[in-house]
Amino acid sequence: MGKDYVSIVFRELRDLLYGDVLFVNDQPVGIRIAYKHETPRWLFVNLVQGGFDQEFGHYTLGNIMNFRNIERAEVEAMTRNKPLRYCFGQTGEAYKEQSTYEVPNYRLSA
Repeated sequence: MGKDYVSIVFRELRDLLYGDVLFVNDQPVGIRIAYKHETPRWLFVNLVQGGFDQEFGHYTLGNIMNFRNIERAEVEAMTRNKPLRYCFGQTGEAYKEQSTYEVPNYRLSA
């Protein structure tokens, strides 16, 4: 199962992972994980996965953690004087449209 490999992924890709774990009373109640990649010109952060304790679902933990991750990424990009590209994946979900705007993707070919 995939969950059997989570610790391996976290260990091997540690430098590329970006995100937070949200705690309430010292108990983890939510997680939002993204991959980060920096080029000489850009800082890219791609949202990968998240999850939350259903007991706390009414608090919209995903929105809270997204805001926190984006805020951190913006500060990091400004510190490095690079444009930030934060990707939520495929568009079409209402929550993505509330806090984002689309920019063109470019594909380089040799």
